[in-house]
Amino acid sequence: MTHKQVRVRQRRQVKASQIHIPHSSWSRVEPIRGAETVLAPGDFWARLGL
Repeated sequence: MTHKQVRVRQRRQVKASQIHIPHSSWSRVEPIRGAETVLAPGDFWARLGL
């Protein structure tokens, strides 16, 4: 039997500050508070406009 070569996918590391959705109509730009900040449930739904 021949050994099947396994290809490993290399992922680019993206920093949290670099994530950007350019054409989203419902997102708004807000200052980054930090990745560990937890949103209150009411604030979460308010940001979604619900």
